[in-house]
This record gives sequence, C-alpha cells and structure tokens, in this order.
Amino acid sequence: MGVGDASVDRNLIGHAYYILESKPPQYRLCGVTPVDCVEEDQTSNRGESFTVLALSSIIHALCRMYNIDKGLVTLFCDNKEAMLRKEVAKNTFTTLSKRDVDVKMSIKHMICDSPIIY
Repeated sequence: MGVGDASVDRNLIGHAYYILESKPPQYRLCGVTPVDCVEEDQTSNRGESFTVLALSSIIHALCRMYNIDKGLVTLFCDNKEAMLRKEVAKNTFTTLSKRDVDVKMSIKHMICDSPIIY
C-alpha cells in the first residue's frame, strides 16, 4: 500500500511526501521529493501527481531489483486540501493540461511497464 500527500507553500514551492508499506509491518519506506517545475506550473494536481510518480517509481525499481513478476498495490492520494488555498487553486486544473503532461506520461510509463496490478 502506498500513501502520498503533497504540500505547496506560500512561495508556490511544492513537496511530495509518501509512505510505502508491505503486509509485513517491518517493511516500510518513507520519503519526500520536491515537485519539479517552474513557479507558474506549480499546482496541487502536479504535487499530488509527484506522490504517485515517486511511489510507482519505487515499486518499479523494487520489482526489477527482486525479480517480482506479480503482485497488487493500492495507492492513495488526494487533491482536496490544496484546492482550498486560493493562491494554489487559481492555478490548479481538474483536467490534464500541457503543464502536467510530463508527469502524467511518466506515471503512465511506470504503471504500464510494471508487473504489479495497480
């Protein structure tokens, strides 16, 4: 199971946080990644997408490293809280835009190239 959340600060700098946990509770990965983009492209949607990209990239790497050829993972993230902030919401879109296509294509590649069912 993977859980992610993103935050955009007052300077429109984004950070994506994530936790990836297995059924045995002793296996847990926690991390943070910056949301890479220029200021005018910073949206809550992009931030949340980076949590999915980080989690799917880690899962992809683990599958390759340990020759995992089947499995199931559930990823959770949301966009609701960020939409409540006016300075972020004005730049956030509910549909795919040119500014988000790079992240969405990367996520699609990680998920489609994985032996894991999402």
